[in-house]
Amino acid sequence: MAIIAKTCTGCGEHKPVREFRGTSRCIGCLVNPPPPTWPPTYEAVHAKMRKLLNVRAVTCQLCLKVPAEQWAYDRTDGEELPSSRGPYSLDPGKYVPLCVTCHHWLDDGYRRLMKWGERRQFTG
Repeated sequence: MAIIAKTCTGCGEHKPVREFRGTSRCIGCLVNPPPPTWPPTYEAVHAKMRKLLNVRAVTCQLCLKVPAEQWAYDRTDGEELPSSRGPYSLDPGKYVPLCVTCHHWLDDGYRRLMKWGERRQFTG
């Protein structure tokens, strides 16, 4: 663990840091680390889902033919979180295993439904 001047991944300041396991932390952040972001990002939730559950061990819940490759949010959580990539949930029970084709079909259908609803609001 060498000490070098670099941008700290904890506080974002340019100062002497220690590099460890892909992070660069200053002494202040090593002693008193910043709290994790809340709520977790879309990417963080999906990465955790991939780690928690072996999706390839089950079949796709829509076509029932091929092994599932992805977890898809079923959009039933009353406390869903918005993101630029679409809504997501912190509840692992709100995700279903789907193959890539069915996941795209589900997301595309949801986007079309949302656009139709927006147009309907403006046209009365």
